[in-house]
Amino acid sequence: MRRANLEVGYTPFADKGWIITYKDISARVNVEKELASHNERFNAALTNIPHGVCMFDAEKRLILCNDRYQRLYNLPAELTHPGTPLQAILDYRAATRCAPVEMSTYFDVVMRRTRGSRAQPEDRPAGRPHDSDRPQPHERRLCRDA
Repeated sequence: MRRANLEVGYTPFADKGWIITYKDISARVNVEKELASHNERFNAALTNIPHGVCMFDAEKRLILCNDRYQRLYNLPAELTHPGTPLQAILDYRAATRCAPVEMSTYFDVVMRRTRGSRAQPEDRPAGRPHDSDRPQPHERRLCRDA
């Protein structure tokens, strides 16, 4: 015999009693368990990856970032919450001398990459690679020296 997850509802019926409804929500419960399992694996990967990872939406607002991203740019906690504008993060980085080398073209390069194409060398001044293209030693900040 199969065990079902039931959602029970009830409502008064006139003055004579109750109407009780039962709904099998087993499929929904199973999907929720599977989603929770996927989220657990995703969070484990995001937490344990040795790189700083961030994701922004089409409006350039932060969706998520990991602790390594925060440490990489020495960001305060308030700039790591979902919904934080990318511009606020870049302004902070500029104020702390951790801004991208070519701030004026940074959004152009990022947007081309999100459309599926890599930025070409002609998108950058000669000898000045984009911050994310620089090889970085483990746990090292990307800030320029003062």
